[in-house]
Amino acid sequence: MVDPVDTMELVRESDTKLEELTTVLTHWEEVIRSERMSVAQVIKTANKRETSNFVGSEYKNEGFRDALLTVAGAGGDISPKRLGKWLSANKERIVDGRLISRNAVFSKVAHWKLIRRQSREA
Repeated sequence: MVDPVDTMELVRESDTKLEELTTVLTHWEEVIRSERMSVAQVIKTANKRETSNFVGSEYKNEGFRDALLTVAGAGGDISPKRLGKWLSANKERIVDGRLISRNAVFSKVAHWKLIRRQSREA
């Protein structure tokens, strides 16, 4: 008989949605840390370019931008509407001890925050 734990691991490994969430959370933690931000602020951070006078300057947070394009891209840009829907669909989903939470609403604009849960195995 097949070990059910092995089967669960195979399913997790082939779960592209989980992989996308893991990638976004990893980059979010590196770039934004636990700062609270609106979707517009998240996109602005992802689209920030290296300080350069050149038109083709590199994105400062290219990995983060690419991760957001994967989950909320539209026409080569990060769609605020798609990103907001994606965040809502994935809020509170814990992956590797991290989750994105809808932290607060200011002037009718939702703000999001990465939260790191402490391991209970300490």
